[in-house]
Parts: sequence; C-alpha cells; structure tokens
Amino acid sequence: MSQKLAALLMIFGGSTLALAQTTETAPEAQPTPAEVQPTPADAQTPAEVEAEIESDIANAEDVPTFQYAVELGAGFRKGPGAELRFSWYRDEEQTYGLKIGQYTGKDISHFDELALTTVSLQSRFSLEGSFFLEGALDLTQIKATIDEGQAVSTADSGTYGFEGNVSQVFLQMGFGNQWQSGSWTYGVDWVDLYIPFTGSSFSTSSSGDILDREQRERRNKRDFKTEAWDINYGISLHAGMMF
Repeated sequence: MSQKLAALLMIFGGSTLALAQTTETAPEAQPTPAEVQPTPADAQTPAEVEAEIESDIANAEDVPTFQYAVELGAGFRKGPGAELRFSWYRDEEQTYGLKIGQYTGKDISHFDELALTTVSLQSRFSLEGSFFLEGALDLTQIKATIDEGQAVSTADSGTYGFEGNVSQVFLQMGFGNQWQSGSWTYGVDWVDLYIPFTGSSFSTSSSGDILDREQRERRNKRDFKTEAWDINYGISLHAGMMF
C-alpha cells in the first residue's frame, strides 16, 4: 500500500513540475498585423512640437498692435473744410476719438459767409468688416457775417455790416467705413447728422450808415438764430497713421 501511494505522489509531482515549466517558457502573445500601427514618417517628437509652439508665440509677438491714430481729413458741413482727428482703439470693436474741424461757406440766406469751428468727442462701434456706427457730442462755434463793404442794394445810399456769433452743442450720429493697411488707416464718414441740443454765448452786432440799420439787424439776428438751430449734415474723407 505504501508503495502504491509513493508511486502516485511521484506521478502527481512530475505532472505539476511539467506544467510549471510549460507556463514559464510559454512565448508572449504577438500582436496581429491589424493591431500594429505604423509610425508616420513625419511624426514630430515632443521637442519639435515645443519648438514649433515657441516659434508661433514669437511670430505673434512680432505682429504690431496699434492703439492710437492721427488723421488729416477734408469734409463738408455747410461748406468745405479741413479736419484733424485723434483716435484711441480701446479694443477691436470700440474706438474713442477727438475731431477738430474748420468749415467755411456761403449760406443759402443773405449772409455772405458762415464759419464753423468744431470740437467733437466721438465714440465709434465697429460692425461687420470695415463698417462702423458713430456717435458724438459736438461743440460748434458758428459765425455769420455780412460784409459792410458790399452794397446792400442799388436803392440804398449807405453801407451795412453784420456779425453774429453763437456756441452751439450738437448731437452727432453717423456711419462710415474705416480701413487699415499696415500702419496706415483711411476712411469715409458717409453721412453725419448734427442735431442741435443747446446753445449759449449768442451775440450779434452791426455796422454801417444805412438808414434802416436797426431793422436790418433785428431781421439778421432772427435769421441767425434760425441758422444756429438748423439740423445740418456732413461728410468727410480722412487718412493717417497708427502707432
């Protein structure tokens, strides 16, 4: 009996040893061809990717960012004139500016000349592309004159001169286009609408030796007030440099 038990133990021990050896020497599973992903020839190493990112950042820093602009312009508001503009680009959509203008022309009434000196605080909002909307608070000094040296009429034997001055505040609304090319900027204010808001420092004076001088002065003073409170329009072209 003991001999049979010993024989069984030898058989069992040998089977276990053979199984262990088979497990230890079993080869590793190899991936199938479908599981093998070829490495692209143009694949970048982590060092190359980092170098490319740093290059992009450096190139972005080299692109100039403009915050200010100075422009000269020509416009029309009751007459031709010249303009000087200063702009501050708050961001891509909002721009604030200061416009100074001087316009001189003849009025459709009997005044020989109208002179407008303006200072405007502007706010511009950019829309799609180069199009913008603009609003401003405009302070305008208006001066109307009648030349004393000019004959009043063939029936009058004397001379007459008149001068009126008023400081008028207008609310301005308009739209236009503004373009950029490198450090240059240029634009067009297609329509500017000036709505009178309030006026002050109204004064008139007359000169000459015509007999009805006082009556003429009263009429001209009334017409000048009408002129000062008139809604008027403007258009301008302007170009300059950004920095």
